[in-house]
Amino acid sequence: MKKVQFEQLVIHDFKEKTFHLPMHGHTYYELVYIRNGSGIHLLNNSRLPYQKGDLFIIGPEDEHYFEIARNTHFTFIKFTHDYFAGNNIYCQADAFISLNPESIMKNKLLKEIKLQMDEPSLSILKNTIENIVNYNSNKDIGRSPLLFYQILSVFGL
Repeated sequence: MKKVQFEQLVIHDFKEKTFHLPMHGHTYYELVYIRNGSGIHLLNNSRLPYQKGDLFIIGPEDEHYFEIARNTHFTFIKFTHDYFAGNNIYCQADAFISLNPESIMKNKLLKEIKLQMDEPSLSILKNTIENIVNYNSNKDIGRSPLLFYQILSVFGL
């Protein structure tokens, strides 16, 4: 099953006892932040344990599923290639080339391991995700410079 997204940016924040989708792929990119809970994230051929504070990156070439052990609060940040292409007016060309989100999302090595961060970074990530979720209620989030920089900062971490 391959899910399709037409909007440049979609943010879903929800809690589940059982993951609502089977193993699936997408036509878009996805950042998945675990706000609470635990279980196993099946990503391609890897079984990665997850817990509160974990972040996963998923690209169009990936398939994934969550085996939930403890009720889980997820934040999914989904975006198309056009999201970064359309918002690159906010970035200087030289700075953006060294931190290309699509390149990060396609890096197979980053998907085969559990991403590790130090304590200051974990706290910043948690606060940034909360900012993104809180701002999601505004109209036209796909064109918001504030939200764009918040998402870009996740890649910086």
